[in-house]
Amino acid sequence: MLENILLKVQQDPKDGWFIVNDFFIRTMDLIGAISSCLMEQITHLFVQYPQVVTLMVQFMSLDNLVAKQYAFGLFGDLAQYIDLSSPESQQLFSEAVRLASVSLNFKVDNMTVAGFTSGGGLGGGPMSSQALEQYQLHACINACWSLGQVAVFASQNTPRAKIAL
Repeated sequence: MLENILLKVQQDPKDGWFIVNDFFIRTMDLIGAISSCLMEQITHLFVQYPQVVTLMVQFMSLDNLVAKQYAFGLFGDLAQYIDLSSPESQQLFSEAVRLASVSLNFKVDNMTVAGFTSGGGLGGGPMSSQALEQYQLHACINACWSLGQVAVFASQNTPRAKIAL
């Protein structure tokens, strides 16, 4: 589902988020709920489906505050369970941490929220800077959450945590 959402947004940057925003939010919520139930067992799913982490990183990279908010939140929820046995997964994990760190200092200019933009050029038109700042705040909160979860995970004295460092 996330692959289809990303494809739609990439194919139609102007209206893609209008069409898929609710599906995206519900999909991310569903993955979060499933991971909460499975806890440690979800690590096996990451071994079988490493593209989940790849997709989280891709959504973190988009200029869409809703995508960032949910991707950072889910990354925080799942950080301790992500399979870090391969160099590729370690690189993705590091990239997610880097994107969360960078997002603590991003500007609202030219960001979008479900197709609305601060720049006025994309999607449904301009959105007030106050409304965009609220979305930015939520994305920053989730970026902080994910970095905090990574810090807690990395502070554990386990072989997996040492890889995360």
